Amino acid sequence: MDEFILLIRSSYPPQQLPPIPQRPLLQLWQEWVDHLKAKGTLVALRPYFDEDGRVLTRGQPAAEGPYVEGETIITGLLFIRAADYEAATRIAQGCPMLALGGTVEVRLAQ
Repeated sequence: MDEFILLIRSSYPPQQLPPIPQRPLLQLWQEWVDHLKAKGTLVALRPYFDEDGRVLTRGQPAAEGPYVEGETIITGLLFIRAADYEAATRIAQGCPMLALGGTVEVRLAQ
């Protein structure tokens, strides 16, 4: 089994996430994370980040705050165990952020 990183991005800061029809996103998120824990798939979870931060661009002063207008932001970071990229991708497909148009990037952690 290898470790993979799931980098979750959204166009919404975590504090402004709209509800998903049927159930609140946070409930769906918790159910998904609990499922990963129960299967022994979840290695580590960093679901939220502070509201401060800096964005660096070469030749530009550091921008205050981690959010760049009109772009996606990182809303979660998970480390999981999976046999290969295909298995990690299947796990990532269960992420509830996808229902809001978010993305999940799957990377092998080396």
